[in-house]
Parts: sequence; structure tokens; C-alpha cells
Amino acid sequence: MEHIGQKIKSLRKKADMTQDRLAEMLGVSAQAVSKWEVGSASPDLSLIVPLTRVFGVTSDELLGIAHEKDPRETEAEEALDRIMKTPGKDGKIDIRSLREKSAEAVKLYPDNLRIAYDYAVSLRFRAADPADGDEEAKRERKRTVEEILKRIIRESDDAELKKEAYGTLVLMLAQGGRKKEALALAEEGACKDRLKFMCLEGQEQIAFFQRCVHRDLYELAGFFAVGCAQIRDEAFKKGIRDAWEGILRAAIPDGNYGMFSMYFDACLEGEAAQLTKEGKYEEAVACLGEIMEMWEQVDEQIANRAADRGTLDPDWGHAYTAPLFEGVEISPVFDKSGNTSYADLFAKKLRMLSDFAPLEGREDYEALVGK
Repeated sequence: MEHIGQKIKSLRKKADMTQDRLAEMLGVSAQAVSKWEVGSASPDLSLIVPLTRVFGVTSDELLGIAHEKDPRETEAEEALDRIMKTPGKDGKIDIRSLREKSAEAVKLYPDNLRIAYDYAVSLRFRAADPADGDEEAKRERKRTVEEILKRIIRESDDAELKKEAYGTLVLMLAQGGRKKEALALAEEGACKDRLKFMCLEGQEQIAFFQRCVHRDLYELAGFFAVGCAQIRDEAFKKGIRDAWEGILRAAIPDGNYGMFSMYFDACLEGEAAQLTKEGKYEEAVACLGEIMEMWEQVDEQIANRAADRGTLDPDWGHAYTAPLFEGVEISPVFDKSGNTSYADLFAKKLRMLSDFAPLEGREDYEALVGK
């Protein structure tokens, strides 16, 4: 069992608090706090209550006094969990049963935050029921739900439960027209992007979704590229290439890949290199030709945007045209000097790669790299 000094240190770090700050709040020296934490001294009994207030814990938690959970409390948790996870034939949770059982359980175990959450969920459903016409009672239930969720966020050590409480409260505030509060709370909670998304609507919501998915897909693209570069098992590597190609083609079916072009290039280039190694030269050249067409499309799209904006800068930017990212603007795919096109850069790169040396002299390949 950890001594009280270790518990103080753990709670202090969790609160992102320095020893000096804790000492100041308790009216003791920083050296005293340091001695507690290393176990060479213990805080005076008169400091136990102030410490519980600083950290928002009970004295039992601070002193490490464990309490055996009543088996009936565990049974109540499990019964409520079954209701939450076992919808009826209509696909809906039995709210009446949840409300009755959670109301009974929360009276017996008021400190059990998991049971409190289930009770809050049942109240929230009831407050949203149009058949219940008592508006004042509805408002009171909503206030109770909000208080319970805020208590869970404030007191619970269960990360998953806190995440659920954050999500429910953010959605509740957003639906209640308290958008500013909902967004502020979303900044605190886990899964911030998902919580923020729930606070938005219309075009603002769509734009936020696009930015988040684009960012995460781009990060995934980099991981696939590293996998292709580092993994030596050719069969598994082919699986990586096939998976990434499938994802990208599904997300951007019109082939206007923008920032993903370099990673799609890497995927197809690896496939072409393997085909060359296997002596399948015609298939290899066809694969490289597909990459060339992709870069030519990128060049054309950037040039068109430069013309639309009235600038001669060919690297002004890029915009997607596929539905998932339509209208999302990004910076150039990567830096390049002068007015060299991406297609020209690709051709120059091919001429330098030894993987494709066996293709030299083929008319189809020479026509490709000569572009």
C-alpha cells in the first residue's frame, strides 16, 4: 500500500500543481511537502481536511483506506449495465426499467458515480419525452442531469465514465441552445473533435468534419508509407499497399488526391518496383503510367486555380473536388523550385531509381520518363 506522501504526490501531479504551490495553499514550507512525498515525514493531522479540499477527495481516499464494495452494489451496477446494453426488439433501451432500477439504486448507493450516470441518462430521456407535458418538471430533471454529469466530470477517476459524461453533457448543452458553454466544455473533454462536432451545425459542421477527417487520413497515409518502406515481408507489404489504395480510392474516387498524391505515389511505386523485380515489365510501366497521370492531374488542377485567382504562382494551392473533401483548400503538395511540374519531377525521379533500371530501353518506359 502506498504511504500518504506517495498519495499526495500522485494527487499533486494529477492536479498539475508544484510543491511550492501546494505548500503555499497549506501554509507550510515546500521542504515539508518534499519530505512527505519521499516518506521521511507525514503531514500533521490538522492538515488532512485541508488536503482533501485542495485535491477534491475524501479523507479515506487520501489515507488509502479501502472499502469493500457491497456485493449488492455490484449486482445493481451489472443489472443497469444489462439494460443499457440490451435493447428490445424495437432497438430501443427499456427506459422505464432503467429509470425505476437506477432511481432505487442511486438512493442506496449515492456515491456510486456509474449508477448516478445511468440514473442521469434515464432522467434525460424522460425530460425529452413529448408525452410528459409538465414543463417545469422537465426543466428540473434537466438541471438534475446537468448536476450529476458535472459531478462525475469533477470527481470520477474512471476515464471512460468521464468521457461518457463529457459527451452527454456537451450534447445536452448544444441541443439546449447553450452552444458557447458546450464548446468550452468540449475543449476540456476527451475526444475533443467529436465533442466539438456535436456543438456545430450546417456548413460549419461539415467544414469541421472535413478538416478533422483530412488531418487524420493524412496521418494514416504517413503510417502506411512508413510501413511500405520498413517492412520486408513482401506479401504483407502488398497487403499494406492494397489496403491504402482501397481507402484512398474510396475516399477520393475522382483521383484528385491533393496532399495524398505523394503517399499514393509511394504506394503504386512500390507495386511497380515489385512487378519490375518479377519481370512483369508491361504491368510495371502501366502502374508507373497511372502515377504519371495522377501528377499531371495535380499540375492541371493547381494551374487552373492559379488562373482563377489571377496569379502566376503555380503553387498557389490545391482544392479537392471529391464529395468528402470538396472545397477544402490546402497548401502545395510539397515544395519544388521554379515552375517545374510535379509530372516532370516524377519523371526525373524514375530516371534516378535503380529499381526501374531493367525497364530502360523499352519504348513505353522511355516515352514515360521522357515527358
